[in-house]
Amino acid sequence: METYGTPGSNEARLRTRITGGLSKTDAEECLIKHGPNAVALEKQRGWLWRLFKAMLYLFGCWHPSRAPVFQTGWFVESLITQTLPFFAFVIPENNCNSSGNV
Repeated sequence: METYGTPGSNEARLRTRITGGLSKTDAEECLIKHGPNAVALEKQRGWLWRLFKAMLYLFGCWHPSRAPVFQTGWFVESLITQTLPFFAFVIPENNCNSSGNV
């Protein structure tokens, strides 16, 4: 059995050596026990977050002095997203045909 650093040190806790790293057998044991190394994927943001970031970049509103511009843009965007469903769902389909008959 190999010794790794002084008892209680990080080397001993992680079963590695600063100069040589893990031995081949130790690496295989760790692979079996913990699985392969994997980088966690970044959580994908939703459309609202992307819209928020786009408005910040588009209007350059990172600085607090530009906050009113951002707030105005957010207000206009909210008006648009509230009126589009109104026209899509409330107005009957019969009014949308081109025959002219009501």
